[in-house]
Amino acid sequence: MKKSDRGNNATEALRTFVKTDPNTWKPTLKASKETIQVIKNRENVQFKMESTAELDESLKRNRMYNDNLFKAYALIWERCAKAMQNKPPTWSDYEDEIYNNPIKLLNAIKEHALNY
Repeated sequence: MKKSDRGNNATEALRTFVKTDPNTWKPTLKASKETIQVIKNRENVQFKMESTAELDESLKRNRMYNDNLFKAYALIWERCAKAMQNKPPTWSDYEDEIYNNPIKLLNAIKEHALNY
């Protein structure tokens, strides 16, 4: 993941085996508590502009996170031994759960490696 843009989120997910919830990155729109209407309007416009910029950044971060997880899956998969690569089609949950999910792939590899 060292060649990934903003790879720290995906790396942390792989390290802890817990996928990050990208919804936690979304901003919350603030509202002015000012009593003077002119100041309140100005602050609300400012808050809206900041929230829009933060939402854009959040969406970009989410896209990069998903891209990095996809890259991580490919990297892990290509480093698996051929014998392990031939096993997944026999795993009952491969298509639904494991495919393109590097965290579940690592768990499956770990589980199957322990059985040998």
